[in-house]
Amino acid sequence: SANPAPYGGVVEVRAQVRPVSPSLGVASGQVVFRDLTAGVVLGTALLDGAGVARLQVSGLGVGVHQIEAEYLGDGNVLGAVGSYSQVVVRAATAVELRRSTGVANRRLEVAARVVALPPGGGVPGGTARLFVNGQLVGVASVDAAGVARWVLASGLPVGRHVVRVVYDGDGNYLPSSATLTWDFTIGRNT
Repeated sequence: SANPAPYGGVVEVRAQVRPVSPSLGVASGQVVFRDLTAGVVLGTALLDGAGVARLQVSGLGVGVHQIEAEYLGDGNVLGAVGSYSQVVVRAATAVELRRSTGVANRRLEVAARVVALPPGGGVPGGTARLFVNGQLVGVASVDAAGVARWVLASGLPVGRHVVRVVYDGDGNYLPSSATLTWDFTIGRNT
């Protein structure tokens, strides 16, 4: 699996067991995977025909995780333990913008959806800032669905306006932004 891996994605941890002399053949049985940093058992997996055990893990927090694989042994091969460091970094994000109307001087709702880019996952939180023509209009919290919303009661005047939203990021997600040029006209919705 990727190392480092982005937050919110699935990390595949794996262990290969190779018997050493005087043992012969391919090891069989179970491997227990642990996150020693968090003090939790991640799960167990059976060795395949090549002596490899794989486990798909989600929910690892940002930081360095000491992953331990303990092979429990079988009738022919003794147990063994190995470990490695898995690094999880903040996930990349993108911002998607939408508006409620293209009619000038009418109540305007701007919504910014913040998404984690694959292979990261989850729903980003934190705050986002709305700028119109370079001026800060407001700051909004990103809700549980990953959306920040602003309401401009009087809308924007006729003409072309540059709308930019900056997502500030948080402990698990990197900042990002989106900029669109929106035209506002009289009497029709565009």
